[in-house]
Amino acid sequence: MTLDQRLTRAAHHVADGVPVPDVDVDAVRARARANRLRMVAVTATVAVVTATVAGTAIVGGSDMNSPIPPSSTTSPSEVETGSVSPLPLGTGSWLTYRSTQYDFTIGHPQDWSEIPATRDWEWERDGLEAATTAQDTFENAYGDVQASAWSVPLGRSTRLDSTADLVDWVENYCERSGIAPCTGIADRGVELCVEARDCHPGLLVPFEEDTQAFFSGGIYPSEEMTVVAVWRSESHPTVQQYGGAQRLLEAFLSTMQVWPSSTPVSERR
Repeated sequence: MTLDQRLTRAAHHVADGVPVPDVDVDAVRARARANRLRMVAVTATVAVVTATVAGTAIVGGSDMNSPIPPSSTTSPSEVETGSVSPLPLGTGSWLTYRSTQYDFTIGHPQDWSEIPATRDWEWERDGLEAATTAQDTFENAYGDVQASAWSVPLGRSTRLDSTADLVDWVENYCERSGIAPCTGIADRGVELCVEARDCHPGLLVPFEEDTQAFFSGGIYPSEEMTVVAVWRSESHPTVQQYGGAQRLLEAFLSTMQVWPSSTPVSERR
């Protein structure tokens, strides 16, 4: 019974001539305050336990070699978003795929399926399409995350001698392909190194709906731009078990001898 209810009841009893014990208002208020504090403490404890359990589940699935074990009714798309781990994904158990269409190799997780490209990529047919039969595509076991790799032919006059040249090319590619945003690429792009020591320039760029990487030269044909994409945005729920789209894409790139330029040479393997 609240303090107001007790006082109202006492007033009625007085009016009816019923003897009423003395009501210590200060004491009642103190007990009410103590009860509220106990309720707050219980609520906080429950919140901490819930957060700890959720965090443990997410951290446990941060490595490809120890993914979150899904229940019979839960797919990775329903897993709560966790913090992105700064460490790269382990790719030691990944399978190696050789593209017969583009003659490069790329690794993928063991339980991902392969969908080989059936033709060369062309601007007219594929420029405005996110996923086409001109891409080597890999799909996870749940079918809610895909990664693709392909090569875009470059014009004879195209020069990619620096990261600035690459940024210009990616901006043009972005506008022609209808993806977004096409501004700020130089600021949000992550510089890549093709090959462990020579470090030919590459660029990883997050877009609104996907995350893509671009590189040319070195062990890859200089007359083509090799593109690798994870078809999810960085914060999409389906890629949180991998630590985000960028972390997943960087794992694919590492199997192609491409790393963020910040990666120490000793760790490029």
